[in-house]
Amino acid sequence: MDPTIIITTISAIIHAIVAYRTFRLLPIAAWKREWSLFCGVFTVIALLKGLQVVVYLLPPSNEPLSLVMEWGHLLFAVTLLLAVWKLQPVFVQTQRSEDLYRLFVKNSTQGLAIFQQEHLVFSNHALSYLTGLPPEQILGVDGNRFSQCFHPDDRENVRRLLEANDLESPSVRREVRLLNRRGMTFWLELYVSRVTFGGQPAFQLTFINITDRKKVEQALYESEQRHRLISQLTSDFIYSATVHPNNEVQIDWVSGAFERITGFQFEELTALRKSWRSLEHPEDHLKTVEAYTFALSNQPVVIEYRILSKHGEIIWLRDYLQPIWNDEEQRVTQIFGAVQDVTSRKIAETALKDSEARWRGLAENAPIIILTIDPQKRISWMNRPFIKTAGEIIGKDIFSLLPSGVRPAFHRAVDAVFSSGKPQRMELELPEPSGLVCYEVILGPVRQEGQITSAILVMTDITERKATEEQLKFLSNHDALTGLFNRAFFETELERLQNSRLYPVTIVMIDVNNLKNTNDSYGHAAGDDLLRSIAQVMRESFRSEDIIARIGGDEFAVLLPATGQETAQAILRRLNEKVNAVNATTQGLPISLAVGAATSQAGSRLIDVMKEADNLMYEDKARKKGTGPLRRDNTKPPLN
Repeated sequence: MDPTIIITTISAIIHAIVAYRTFRLLPIAAWKREWSLFCGVFTVIALLKGLQVVVYLLPPSNEPLSLVMEWGHLLFAVTLLLAVWKLQPVFVQTQRSEDLYRLFVKNSTQGLAIFQQEHLVFSNHALSYLTGLPPEQILGVDGNRFSQCFHPDDRENVRRLLEANDLESPSVRREVRLLNRRGMTFWLELYVSRVTFGGQPAFQLTFINITDRKKVEQALYESEQRHRLISQLTSDFIYSATVHPNNEVQIDWVSGAFERITGFQFEELTALRKSWRSLEHPEDHLKTVEAYTFALSNQPVVIEYRILSKHGEIIWLRDYLQPIWNDEEQRVTQIFGAVQDVTSRKIAETALKDSEARWRGLAENAPIIILTIDPQKRISWMNRPFIKTAGEIIGKDIFSLLPSGVRPAFHRAVDAVFSSGKPQRMELELPEPSGLVCYEVILGPVRQEGQITSAILVMTDITERKATEEQLKFLSNHDALTGLFNRAFFETELERLQNSRLYPVTIVMIDVNNLKNTNDSYGHAAGDDLLRSIAQVMRESFRSEDIIARIGGDEFAVLLPATGQETAQAILRRLNEKVNAVNATTQGLPISLAVGAATSQAGSRLIDVMKEADNLMYEDKARKKGTGPLRRDNTKPPLN
């Protein structure tokens, strides 16, 4: 066969394939718009190519057909040129659409990603911003690694979504927290949708930043919780009511304290088709009706009435009604109320009224001072013990009876009672013929119809109790036998001086020689007398600022703050002189002491100085027994 025919045939087949592929790859919309053109162009192409093959199969002498072929090629070129010119706007429009789509995806504020075959194959800039990772570190990661970007509580949920072969719906929504590489935390709405990408099934991930919304929701939740907790914990409750056009008042909300006060849940009354107004005491019903009628005229009202609780108890309530006027309807459409449980006050007032005579009888003969003060701070009543103490002083200013030193504190306490209604407590020392007497003073308000009309003052003589307290306080820091400080107080002061600036500090350790022999030979009473004598000698020898303590049976220790070695030696010489003087003038047992002293500068540990003084004391003890080395003095230079 002629090679030209073979080449032409192959060329025709290739042209047909190219045309077919071009036809298939064109967008559907373009294909529909240019259908007639496509049909004409490809019909001409097919005919020309077919005719070309036939011509080549005929003998060469067929000139007319050759001429037709030449014209056919020209027509083919023109037609192809026309097709390219006609299709150019279609391709330009398609390219423009793709560019717009890419621009939208690239600049979208929503994070976008494609997860296919267990790997991320696409992500936009917004996702890089959210994660803090560049695109090259995101693309190609698997679901397990990608889930590490999220909060530990959300990682498993994200990983399962990415590994799921089939979602329960075409699109799944989750709220997750993403941990940014820069240390930021984002709340995201994650939408996972099934899509086809590159002819293969995939998941499209859309991340919407809802961090600001979550912050607002959290703030709102915390505010609601706070107000709910306040309403539940407060001893009062509040409510709102709707006023219908027929003036029927319907309670539609109460705060949490309502249940604690009444014993009923609001929903419980609603289910019974009752209002909590149905709990009112029958004798107070008319009073509340009048109050609500007054409130409907747009006037605030305060009313006190009784209700019957779920447990059968009578509860006194003080109700503050505030109407809300509606200008459009020209009437009160809402009422807000604040209800206070005043049962305790009412019980107290009733009890006070019912037992006034009995109370006066008891008060008149009570071994305490009781008086009442009016708002002008004048005495309006007092019981007999006070009359015996101060005379008949009804109508006098209470402050004129008090020493000037206690008037300011007493004035503040009285003002606090009248202004806040809260009881006040204080202690006063008042001069009396027998000396200073300490009183515990309790002031409380006296109310009538809810208003503070006076203050009651109760004064109890606590002089003996205060003396006992002082004695107990003294014993907690002092040795009962000698009256010196005890070991606990000494150790506390030692620690305080360690951290003070009162350096140098000298510590003196003293031990009583032969105390055991004294106890064995003369009895413990004699030993106790000896210890008391030694304590007195030490008081007279040391300074008032020195801390003298008995730290053991026969052991004493002295802290000398801001005392150097020379001053300490002078004090020890004075101690030795006092001991010699007592021994020379007393017929009793002689005093024999072993003494050691050491001085410390700032920075040294006082416990080490104390040990050094203790060692010196034992050296002195051994020297006086004649079994140890002799020293010129028993005071060691300062430790640096």
